Amino acid sequence: MEQIIIVDDDTDDENTTQADNDFDNEYKKQFEGITDFLCNIYGLDSSDISGIVNNRVNNSVSARYIITAITTLRSNTAINDIYSSATTESEISDALAKAIINMYAARDDMNEKVIKATESVKQIKETNDTMKNMFETEIKAAFDREKQVTNALIEQYKVSLEAKDKTYTLIMRNNNDIKKENNELKKQLDVLQVKNDELKAMLSLKTKNKADKTSDISCTDKKSSSGKGWIKFFRNENKDKMSYVLDIFISDILSSDDFSKEQKNFLMNCIESRMPYKEIKKIAKPELDVDMMRRIVKYYNRNTDK
Repeated sequence: MEQIIIVDDDTDDENTTQADNDFDNEYKKQFEGITDFLCNIYGLDSSDISGIVNNRVNNSVSARYIITAITTLRSNTAINDIYSSATTESEISDALAKAIINMYAARDDMNEKVIKATESVKQIKETNDTMKNMFETEIKAAFDREKQVTNALIEQYKVSLEAKDKTYTLIMRNNNDIKKENNELKKQLDVLQVKNDELKAMLSLKTKNKADKTSDISCTDKKSSSGKGWIKFFRNENKDKMSYVLDIFISDILSSDDFSKEQKNFLMNCIESRMPYKEIKKIAKPELDVDMMRRIVKYYNRNTDK
């Protein structure tokens, strides 16, 4: 906010004398201190103003003019132009008034420019707001279109995933059915394998019995007729014993799920090689693998041969 110092005009005061209008040196020093203070406030070079005060200020009127120039014009150049062109107090007064009028007129022009600039800014703002609204509307419409497309794709993906899930479920169900059928077939195969092993054992024993029978007949022809009864007795007893051993072997080993197929085959080979069943029973342990059983049989055969 501008501060304007107004100095009363005492030129028309009838009681003012020539002595009152004249400044003495002491008073000028005090007044120069005032002008220096004002120059410091308004950012002026006090050396120029001090020269004007010493040379042109002699009374209260001229003092009022210089104070008005400092506080109103606030320009060393403008003040120097006034005091360099005007010589009398009347010329100073006219020049000062003209400078003040021109300054405020220039401010009026500046005010008009400010008003025009404000209007331009307002129009630009309105244009920007219109463009912003159009842009936001278009962006929103584009976003809505993109959202619709995305939702349609999501629905397609859902349908596709549901179809894949049904297909996978069907495949897994069929796979489980196939696995179940395979397990059933494996069980049936195991049963058939056991029966086959039983048949093989029975066939092997029958073949051996037949061979034994043939051997017995040969021995009977060579011996006297008095020994026929004893031979028949021992042959029948041996046949019954083998049948009993076969039944136990089938029940304890071939029909048991504790032995693997390889173990059953090896033990069957031991039966076929006429290894005593009590020795076979010693090695017929599910926890012994085939290699270990074979080593035990070799050890048994070596000791038997001795």
